[in-house]
Amino acid sequence: MVRFPLLVLCLSACLALPAMAADAVDISLDQGELDGALYTILRPFNWHNGPVLVVAHGWRPPQAPLVADLDPGDPFVAGLLADGWLVATSSYRRNGLIIDDAREDLFTLLTYIVREHGPSNRIVIEGASLGANIAVLLAEDEARDWSNIRRMFSVHGVIALGADFEAEGPDGPLGWTWRPGVPLLLVSNRSEMASPRDYAFKANTAPVKPSLWRLERDGHVNINGAERRRALQAMDQWLDTGRRPPGAPPYGQDMTVDRSGRLSVSVPTERGRLGTVVAVDPAYGNVDTDFVVADLDSLGIDRRFRVRCGETTRRVFFGESYGDVEAGRFVAFINADGGLRLAVNQGHAARKLGCRAGDTLELLPPGRKTQPRPD
Repeated sequence: MVRFPLLVLCLSACLALPAMAADAVDISLDQGELDGALYTILRPFNWHNGPVLVVAHGWRPPQAPLVADLDPGDPFVAGLLADGWLVATSSYRRNGLIIDDAREDLFTLLTYIVREHGPSNRIVIEGASLGANIAVLLAEDEARDWSNIRRMFSVHGVIALGADFEAEGPDGPLGWTWRPGVPLLLVSNRSEMASPRDYAFKANTAPVKPSLWRLERDGHVNINGAERRRALQAMDQWLDTGRRPPGAPPYGQDMTVDRSGRLSVSVPTERGRLGTVVAVDPAYGNVDTDFVVADLDSLGIDRRFRVRCGETTRRVFFGESYGDVEAGRFVAFINADGGLRLAVNQGHAARKLGCRAGDTLELLPPGRKTQPRPD
């Protein structure tokens, strides 16, 4: 099979694609719809009843399009494909605050994977934010007696990124049992440790005690690919050996991977530096770039700067979170991967900037503001 450099993913179901890893990996792409929910499945051709990772996404605005986004060029995904993992995700049948339907959509996706691609010897669900809550509910489901229900699969482990056990569903409290039936790894930023810590305390008598990890940075699901990889490796080892990885309340295990010191790959220009749009969030429009702290320092940028894409230039405030600016304004901060993220508070940065993944951006000093204009 011919291997090509992967530039753009825009293909119909079951075409052969290469993953961007150290060694080229031939994979198949399976995309479609199941009961109103879109799905994407990336499967290495050498996958035979191997491990499966299902990614459960978090809350998305109700008006956002349904998207089952899975990029085989993403280093985290590419590494899993190279290691023989089948990776899948679902859009759920709708956006917004969705619990029971999303839970059913993941169940349907797993049933489809087993039926169409074959049974798996290891199924792990990684959920983020709302998706983490849904994934933990599935972990608690595994403590139930399924003898009266025909099931084609079992979930073997769950990784919950930024779960909030105080959050309610459309019909009120989620009704936690505090008794996961399979290995559960709770991962949270230090500013949001209270809720997963409380769950870990209450689940101390569960059939399988969860493990608690903390990341020494603030934010919500502010986690990088290396940390996700470390969590999955720990889960893999837990399932292999039966030994729970370190991490217990109240503090949990510090598993931070600091990427804040990344080297610059940008190109200097007469006025600033040229970089690239690495990714655009399909639901929120946040723009991740390959600019790093060193690029800001080289231009003497403190709190304000400009960014240009094509003929569009926007003024940006450099802060620490989305709420550092008024609604509709541009804000930027360094994400967990050490790259500069551009966003609009309660808005769509990519649309306002007119950019998409792969586009060139120019980072510029603030300059002189001649007249006020909205961003």
